[in-house]
Amino acid sequence: MAKQATRGMLWTSLGALLCRGLGFANNVVLTHLMGKAEYGKANAAFTIATSVTNFSNPGFTGELIRRRERFEEAATLAVSFSGSIVVAFSLVVATFAGPIMNAFNAEGSTSNLRVALIMVLFGTLLMIADVILCRKIQFGRQALIEFGSTICMVGSSVGLAYTGWGGMAVILGQVVREVSGRSAATVATGLSWLRRPRWDWPLLKQMLSYGIPFWIAGMLNNIATTWDNLFVGKMLGMEMLGAYAAAYSLTYVPVYTITERITTVFYSVIVQFIDDRERRYRAVLRSMSAVLIMMAPVVVLTMFAGPRFVALVFSVKWQTSVAPLVTCLALVGAGLPLQLMPDYYFGALGIRKAVIGIMVVKVVLLFGGLFLFGRTNLESAAWAVSGSFIVTGLLAYSMLYFLDKIPLGALVRVLLPGLVGGALMGGAIYGLRQVLPFGNLLMMLIEIAAGCVVYVGYEFLVHRERVMDIIGAFLGRGRDSE
Repeated sequence: MAKQATRGMLWTSLGALLCRGLGFANNVVLTHLMGKAEYGKANAAFTIATSVTNFSNPGFTGELIRRRERFEEAATLAVSFSGSIVVAFSLVVATFAGPIMNAFNAEGSTSNLRVALIMVLFGTLLMIADVILCRKIQFGRQALIEFGSTICMVGSSVGLAYTGWGGMAVILGQVVREVSGRSAATVATGLSWLRRPRWDWPLLKQMLSYGIPFWIAGMLNNIATTWDNLFVGKMLGMEMLGAYAAAYSLTYVPVYTITERITTVFYSVIVQFIDDRERRYRAVLRSMSAVLIMMAPVVVLTMFAGPRFVALVFSVKWQTSVAPLVTCLALVGAGLPLQLMPDYYFGALGIRKAVIGIMVVKVVLLFGGLFLFGRTNLESAAWAVSGSFIVTGLLAYSMLYFLDKIPLGALVRVLLPGLVGGALMGGAIYGLRQVLPFGNLLMMLIEIAAGCVVYVGYEFLVHRERVMDIIGAFLGRGRDSE
C-alpha cells in the first residue's frame, strides 16, 4: 500500500509539473500582452473567488474520501448543502462586487469578479467526481483530465488576451479550465452516486461534526495562502500586485500544487489503514521522504536559476520587479511540504485541534510579518511570507512527534537527504558563479546541469536504497510489504 501511495505521488507530481509548466508559460505570454495593473486586478478577483469556494465547503471532501458507509447519500447531501451555501454566498459577493474590489484598490474590475464566480459554482456543484477518483486511487486519470483542462485554459486565455480582452482573459481562462475539467471528471466517473436530495439531519450532523473543524482550517489556509495578494494590492497598489502574482506563478504556485497533489494521494491511501500504528508510521515517513527528496532541487533551482529565467522570458517592464521576488519566495517551497503532510496526516487521524492550530499560527505569522515589514516594500513582504512558511512547516513537522509519538530520530533522518543534497547543490551553483562569466541563458543551463549532477550523485551515493525504492515505486516494481 505504501508503494502504491509513493507511485501515485510520483505520477501525480509529474502530471502537476507538466500542467504548472503550461500554466507558467501561459502567464509569461499574458505578461507580454497586458500591463501589471491589469494582471494584478485579475489576480485580486481570482483570489476573492477562490475564497468563496473554500468558505462554502464545510470540510466534506476529506470526509467523503474516508467514508466507508452510505457514500451515495452522503455525496448527494454534500452537494445539496454546499451548493446552497455557494449559491447564496456567490449572489451576495456578486451584488457587492464593486465595493469589494474598490476596497482592494482594484477599481473598474467588478465584471472580473462576477465572471470568476462561475468557476466557483461549477467547482462546488461537480466536486464529487474528484472525490470518487481519489477514493478509487485513479490518479492517472485525474492527471490526464487536469492536463486537458489546462490546455483549454492556455488556448482560451492567450487567444482572448491577444484580441484585447485584458485582465478578463485571465479570468475567462480559469473559468474554461474549471468547467472543462469538472465536466470531464463527471463524465469519467458518472452520476451513479446521485440520489434524490433528502435532508437527512442525523447524517448531515455526522458529516458536519467531522468536517467543520477542517472547514475552519480550510478557510484559515485559504487566508494564509492567498490573502497576502490582497494585502499587497491594498498596501502597495495593483502594479505591485501584478509583479507579486507573476513571481508567485514561478515559485509558490508550482510547489503548492505539487505538494497538495502528493498529500491528497497520501491521504487517500492512509485512511485505509489509519488504525494500524506501525503501517501508518512507515507510510508517513516514506511519503515524507519522497516529497522532500523531490522538492529540495526545485527549491534550490528556483532560488538560484529563477532570476536568470525571469530575465530571459519576461519583458523588460516586468524583469526588475519580478526577479528579486523569485529569490525571496523560493523558500516557501522548503516550508510548505513540512506543513501540508502533517496537516493531512492529523486530518486523517481526526486530530482537529492540531489542524486548526497549525493554520492559526500560519495566519498570525504571515500577516504579522506583512504588517511589520511589508507595508512599504515588496521584497520585505515576500521575505515575510517565506519566513512564515518556514516556521509553520517546522512547527507542524515537530507535532508528528509530540501528538502521535513518531520517533524523533526517524523524523530527523527523513529531513537529511533533501537538506544536505540541497545544500550541496546550492554550493555547487554558487561556486560556478564565481568562476564562469557566461551570459544568462548559457549560465542558467550550466547551473541547472551541474546542480542536478551534484544532487543526484549525492542521493545515489549516500541514500541509494531510498532513491531506488522511489524509482521502483514509480515504475511499479519494488517492495510492497508496507
